[in-house]
Amino acid sequence: MSDKSETQKKEQIQNEEVQQLDEQIETLKQQLSGAKGCETEVYTRIVGYYRSVRNWNKGKREEYDKRVVFSSSDQAVPPALEKKSVEEVPVREENTEPVETAGNLGSYLLFVKNNCPYCPSVKRYMAEVPLAGTIVNVDEDEGGMDKAVSMNVLGTPTVVLYDDAGNEFRRVNDVPALRSIFETGNETLARGA
Repeated sequence: MSDKSETQKKEQIQNEEVQQLDEQIETLKQQLSGAKGCETEVYTRIVGYYRSVRNWNKGKREEYDKRVVFSSSDQAVPPALEKKSVEEVPVREENTEPVETAGNLGSYLLFVKNNCPYCPSVKRYMAEVPLAGTIVNVDEDEGGMDKAVSMNVLGTPTVVLYDDAGNEFRRVNDVPALRSIFETGNETLARGA
């Protein structure tokens, strides 16, 4: 008889627990039905400018749903992209005087990527400029991506020009802009020709 009474007590305890859970669920449902909020307007970048997602066409909205948000700090680097050493750029021997600008240009950093279509032409141009420089390949160089992130370099190619005191003078992303700095009014000096 003691087995029956123990079983009945266990069943009674379980029934009481289920009843308490049901009461809690009902209370939460009532609280949820009384919850109030407001519609949230979401803006994000689309083709060069920010716009409300609500106003996007069906195709763009589908693209937005498939977007993956990431940051460079939480990305694991695949072994194939492990970094190598930084490549030094040769300096031309003849006529290595710096170009006169806001101050004398002293050096540069050139950020490149393996699959960048414009990087080779900028690398060739900068190899002809009579400045000491360093090429940082963000795909291959050890610490290259970290350096780009820390300097807020957002694309490749990016040439960061420094004056002779080591202060950043200007950032340039293409050969025409480089020509405007090194060839305007000072073609012989700038190109060492």
